[in-house]
Amino acid sequence: MSSLYPCRMDQARNGAVAPLFALLLPVLFLLSGFAINLAYMQLLTTELKIATDAAAHAGGRAMSIHQTTDAAYHYAHRIAALNRVGGQSLQVPMNEDYMKFGLSIRGNNGQGKYEFTQVSKAAIDNESARATSISVEGSIEMPLVFQAIPGIREFAARRRSIATQLDRDIALVLDRSGSMQWYKDLEALDKKLYKLYRLRRIKYSEYRNATRYNMYSVNTMKRLTGDMQEFAYDRVYNRESASRHSRWHFLDLGVDAFLSVLDETDQEEQVSLVTFDSYADLRTSLASDYTEIREIVAEEYPSGNTAIGRGLQVSLPPIVSGTGARPFAAKTIVVLTDGENNQSPDPEDVVVDIIANNNVTIHTVTFTTGADQESMARVAALGGGRHYHADEGEDLIGIFEEIANNLPTILTE
Repeated sequence: MSSLYPCRMDQARNGAVAPLFALLLPVLFLLSGFAINLAYMQLLTTELKIATDAAAHAGGRAMSIHQTTDAAYHYAHRIAALNRVGGQSLQVPMNEDYMKFGLSIRGNNGQGKYEFTQVSKAAIDNESARATSISVEGSIEMPLVFQAIPGIREFAARRRSIATQLDRDIALVLDRSGSMQWYKDLEALDKKLYKLYRLRRIKYSEYRNATRYNMYSVNTMKRLTGDMQEFAYDRVYNRESASRHSRWHFLDLGVDAFLSVLDETDQEEQVSLVTFDSYADLRTSLASDYTEIREIVAEEYPSGNTAIGRGLQVSLPPIVSGTGARPFAAKTIVVLTDGENNQSPDPEDVVVDIIANNNVTIHTVTFTTGADQESMARVAALGGGRHYHADEGEDLIGIFEEIANNLPTILTE
């Protein structure tokens, strides 16, 4: 019998598959659409996260540097718009429904998650409250790629990102070598002395002693005017602290401005002090009361050579393992010099060793045209920080204020 009807069973099977395929095709179509929409929603969620993270971080950095809520609003809004979600710029309104300020405190004795508490913008602006964090909330409503599923036409999502400024443990590393006792603009002083000598207002011996040895006679002081005269007077009569209008005098003003900014930040900033000449000394351990640092800097009398590398070496232990060093505080070293390293070890080698084993940011400041700007710029680059330069003493104040306001900012949500 089977030999008489060889194809009848195959024909029956072919007839059964076609209806089954017709039945499953819509299901496969819906499943494919669902998969496409799911992938698209995941893409939108990721893009929204990236955009709000970037906006919150920009707002936090602006709040840190400019110290105003309006600047934080502006930069958060601008950076959000530079990021595209679903092919469109993310628009975050500049109001407290979408951008909030507040305090982020780490629970569980500083080892848990950051917890955000909102503070009103008005209270911050009138200085009745402080803030360490900015919360940015982005939202989207986008049509789905696959529109065949009844009742599911668009995807809506909201995302909140919070940027928080960290507490810092800071080491100030200051050059107290002999050149810091010189006049703020040594070239201008030398020109003035040479002019007086050429006009026969002072003798050659007075000119030589003043330019070579910083020794000033009463006659020389009388011929100088203004701050040059005050500097020369202090060099003769004051041996207890740096001369007025000396480089150290302006460093004193800059350090005071730096500490004054830290006094006003919302973070708990601890500072230690290291000074270096031919050697380096830890003058104060980490403390949030800066009275002792101010007193030491104000009364310092610079002398000796320039051991920048030794200063960096001494500055590290107090902020990473010393008494009061906090494991979750950002570690920062700020080193200033007006000259060139002339003692071993080389500061660049020291920084390589520091960075290899520690999460530390190193900023460098050079002062006057005689400083080794190239080397100190490399030190800052190796240390992940910035290099600043001041030709004039007055510029130091602005530089130190900028460093103090440059708080590290991280995303905490």
